[in-house]
Amino acid sequence: MDTKAHWERVYSTKQSHEVSWFQAIPAPSLALLERAGISQHT
Repeated sequence: MDTKAHWERVYSTKQSHEVSWFQAIPAPSLALLERAGISQHT
């Protein structure tokens, strides 16, 4: 299976809470983005 097919399958068969990168409360990720100087308006 090629990479595109793999991710198409993941996104079409999994709910957001079923994937490894899901965070119910994304505070750690948002804090890392802030520390890196990245904002939602960039």
